This record gives sequence, C-alpha cells and structure tokens, in this order.
Amino acid sequence: MASVVFPESEGACIEISAGYEGLSLKNFDFMQNAHPVIVENTAHGVSICGNAFGGTVAIRGAQDVQLMGNSFDGAGITVTEAKAAEIRGNTFYNAVDAAIRVTDGSSDGRISNNKILANEQSVQSGILLDGSSNFALWNNVIAATGAGEIASGLLLRGVSRGVVFNNVFSGAKVGLEFAGAETGGKAGSVTTDITMRNNIISGTAGSAYIFTAMPERVSSDYNLFYEAYPEYMETNSLFGFPEFINSNNDWRIITKSPGAYSGADVPDVLNGSSGEIYALDMTDMNGVPADGRLSMGAYRYVADP
Repeated sequence: MASVVFPESEGACIEISAGYEGLSLKNFDFMQNAHPVIVENTAHGVSICGNAFGGTVAIRGAQDVQLMGNSFDGAGITVTEAKAAEIRGNTFYNAVDAAIRVTDGSSDGRISNNKILANEQSVQSGILLDGSSNFALWNNVIAATGAGEIASGLLLRGVSRGVVFNNVFSGAKVGLEFAGAETGGKAGSVTTDITMRNNIISGTAGSAYIFTAMPERVSSDYNLFYEAYPEYMETNSLFGFPEFINSNNDWRIITKSPGAYSGADVPDVLNGSSGEIYALDMTDMNGVPADGRLSMGAYRYVADP
C-alpha cells in the first residue's frame, strides 16, 4: 500500500511502473506503464499535469490497464494508445471536460458500472471515445442533477466496432453524439459499426442522438426514450416515463416501468482485436448478477419503492 500526495501548486506528475494500489492522487500522469492497476483511490482537484485536457489523470501506452473503484471529484481519466483497458466501478463528480476519455488508437476497452454525475457545474462529455476501436460500454449511469449540466452523455469520434448497452443517460442535453475523429491518426474518420441496446435516454433538451458527422452501420433498437427523440424510428424501442426510483440518485426502475424486463439479449464477451476473448461481467452496481431477464437501464434489479 502506497500513499503519495503532491501539493497542487507543484503541478507534479508521477510515473507508475509496477501498478501500485491505494494511492491518494493529485496531479499525477501515468505514462508508458505495462500493466497499471489503480484501484479504490480518491482523486480531488487534479490539475493539468502535462496534458491538454485539464483536471485529468492520464495513462498512456499501457496494456491491460485496470481503473476500478476510484472516486474522482472535479477530475476525470484519460487513456491513450492503450490496449485492453478496463474502467469499472468508478464514480466521477463534475469532471469539467470528460469524465472518461479513451483516445489515440486505444482498442479492446471495457467501460462498465461507472457513475458520472454533474450536480454543480457543466461537463462537456460523460464518456468520450476518439479514434478508438473495438470496445464495450455497459451498465454506466451518466446523469445531470441539480445545477449540473452534461452537454453529451456519450461522444463517439471516429470510433469503429463497439457495443453500447444497458446504460442510463439522464438529463444530458444530448444522449449520444456521433462526430469525426480528432486523434489516433484518424482525423475526420466517421464512427462505424456500433450496436446499441437496452439503454435508457431520458430528459435531454431534445434529440436523443446528434450527428455532427454521419456514422455508418449503426444498429440501435430496444432502447427506452423519455423526453428524448431518436433521429429515426427504432422498431422495438419504447417511449415513456422510465420510472426511476429517484432520477437524482437511484436509477433502478420499478416494475411498472416500460423498460422492466423489456430488454434484448446482449453479448457476454468482447472478441479482442488480436484474437483474445474478454468476459463482460453483467453484475450491476448493487452487486446483482444477470438473471436471464434483462431490463433496460444499468441495473439488473427491478424494484418497487
């Protein structure tokens, strides 16, 4: 167990090579590590620290990254040029730019069971993928509450091959935004080959999706929309009040929700870009495993208040 704290005024970065646990993080930039493991830390007030995004902990050029069970306040994480990053079970409050940013040719990423909340200020993107490929994104909650704002829940810039299922996008101005790549040697490339299932998109300012660069081969169906409107009709998607237990802090749905037990089958593995097989853990944020009766949204458990 290591505990290292640098004063914010120093603007210091640290290079982790062995994968420490239990760090208290301030102004750190994790670079060129083989298998960094960052578990159950608290990071508040992280400053620019040698990258362009501000308020972020950065990992570059790594393989098999694990970022799990951390809490970030006013900060996010950036993973670049990484293979097989697993970003799971983290909580983010008021990350100014993007809470989770995966860029520059990163591949085989798995992003699940994260809570991304804006309750005090504006957040540009909940999750931003740019110039990345072959990813799975599931069981996440991205929500604007109180005075907080989120411009886009999920921003896909020139991303190829991905599945997006069983997420909650609540109160963002746009649920999902599709744009051209800006990094990863793919500048201007459009997003392709995306499958979206069992998501709840609720309370946007209008459109559920926005296209600043038209994607190719997107399959979206079996989603639930409320005060959010898809650009085209989805045959098996539903429209109606999602019946969250509490739209500010508890995004389980109750049994009368139109999304209860209305979901479609989703994959339980991600086939890696080099032939690997990565299991997708469908246990939700309350520790409830999948029971074969999928609902829409990020929680397996359907409850009544």
